[in-house]
Amino acid sequence: MPKANKLVSIFGGRATHYLAKKIADSYGCELGKIEVFAFADGEFQPSFDENIRGHDVFIVQST
Repeated sequence: MPKANKLVSIFGGRATHYLAKKIADSYGCELGKIEVFAFADGEFQPSFDENIRGHDVFIVQST
């Protein structure tokens, strides 16, 4: 159960959107909006489409 004074943001990667949505629903929050830019070497860079300052942030992403 979430603590009332904690701000939580949950985001899902490309292959894990469904799982991230289920986690967000069970936690009682909306799934956050994110863009993920992939580099040729396999690295990725998330770009959050909302303010996450002061939030506990969780990114659900498979390898």
